[in-house]
Amino acid sequence: MSQFESTLKSLTLSTGKTVHYYSLPDLEKQLGASFAKLPFSIKSSMLEDLEHGKRLELNDLSGAVVRLGRELGIATPVHAVIHAALQPFVMGPPSR
Repeated sequence: MSQFESTLKSLTLSTGKTVHYYSLPDLEKQLGASFAKLPFSIKSSMLEDLEHGKRLELNDLSGAVVRLGRELGIATPVHAVIHAALQPFVMGPPSR
């Protein structure tokens, strides 16, 4: 069982909710095909908000992943770093 499948199994057992997923090769294929169709200049809405000095939905997105992972004992290192790095910008640009 891959790390990805093990994590999904842990989430399913911890929450009592079934987590549906593609096998990793299928997921990679599908994501690759989807991303290939996107224009090179595309940006996430959070990046757009950050660039325009708007409030970020950080705590509702990456913050929620970090909190759920903490509650379930599942490491979420990428979201933890994103959450920590962008926290000063949650309410817009930091005061100078």
